[in-house]
Amino acid sequence: MAGAPVDQVAGYLTDLAAVPGVETVQSVARDTATSTTLVQVSWPGNGQSEASQDLVRRLRGVPPPDGGTVQIGGDSASTVDLIDAISAQLPLMALLVASVMLVLLFIAFGSVVLPVKAILANTVSIAASFGAVTWVFRTATSRGCSASTPRSFLDATQPILMLAVLFGLSMDYEVFLLSRIREEWDSTPRQQPRGRGRAAAHRTDHHQRRSAAGWRS
Repeated sequence: MAGAPVDQVAGYLTDLAAVPGVETVQSVARDTATSTTLVQVSWPGNGQSEASQDLVRRLRGVPPPDGGTVQIGGDSASTVDLIDAISAQLPLMALLVASVMLVLLFIAFGSVVLPVKAILANTVSIAASFGAVTWVFRTATSRGCSASTPRSFLDATQPILMLAVLFGLSMDYEVFLLSRIREEWDSTPRQQPRGRGRAAAHRTDHHQRRSAAGWRS
């Protein structure tokens, strides 16, 4: 907290202590030259849990003293900032990746249905993978099916890493599969329909007879 007079610091600490979930609030250090005060707020529980993140948001919602600025840091606050940044940029990233893949698959295979089908199939497979991971590390562990100890929180970067790896592997497999199908299709000779074949043969035979008749005459 910077720029706040000493007489307003105590009132701000009282407001912080009134936030539900806060256990202790204390002033750790004070720099009189810059009117900066270091305040420590503690609460029970894990600092990375969802309850701690909600508490950080409530602390940031407390109005600062008149003429002062407040910055709330720490592990919990860093996690809140990271989640907010990811939530703000994730839809744009998903739209950009999907658009690029649609264009590339359309250029590669000349089809509109195949790129859309690939995106939908990858979305379903990624959702199933996240569901399986959730089941293994929550349901199976709680029922004693796993020897691992469940964690009360998940690092915010792990779902993004899983999303990147799963989407990359799924799309690579989709491209390899479609490329092999396209290669087999291009290398296989295709017969003409019977009607078109007979019509072409009839026209060729007719022209040959006319040419032979003209040569004899």
